[in-house]
Amino acid sequence: MGPPLFPHVRELWLLSPRPCILVSDTKRHTNIRIGSKMATIESAIRKPKGGREQVSYRVRYRDPEHHQKSRTFKRKAEATRFATAVEHTIATGAYVDPRKGKITVAEYAPIWLRTKGKLRASSRARLEGVVRTQIIPAFGHRRLDQVSHEEVSEWVSDLQARRSEATARKALIALRQLYREAISARRIPFDPTEKC
Repeated sequence: MGPPLFPHVRELWLLSPRPCILVSDTKRHTNIRIGSKMATIESAIRKPKGGREQVSYRVRYRDPEHHQKSRTFKRKAEATRFATAVEHTIATGAYVDPRKGKITVAEYAPIWLRTKGKLRASSRARLEGVVRTQIIPAFGHRRLDQVSHEEVSEWVSDLQARRSEATARKALIALRQLYREAISARRIPFDPTEKC
């Protein structure tokens, strides 16, 4: 690559799993491009009265549904890392909107139960009972994206000690189905019930 046409613009090609990443840096904007997708990093300088200059970097991108999103960082390196990660997840089809996982387990359980279309009345009543008596007391107040694998494992062990093995297994199966539906709906990127 020869000298840049404009001295204030720097272009850098990096090798990656994708064909290339183009980073072009001007005094105010940085564009990161992977394939045909693009995330833009914009810098903003604020100077409060009597204070030092404060620089922030805002990453703007479009999700797979073409809605514009943004996130602000204090350091350019963090913004660049986030932009690259977002572009990679979008390109691989693994993108999950972080706001969709902020719903609690108690709020998502009725949504999930509505997806269980063809159940006999007795099966539906049993499933609703498991949700009401086992899942909601343990995880109802927690956001879907904040329940960890360790917490689920401890919950299952506690259920096995307090109740029967069959009760623990039914509760785990119901929680696993709830989380798999949440993953299918692209609310969360991982399943905390896996391998429990």
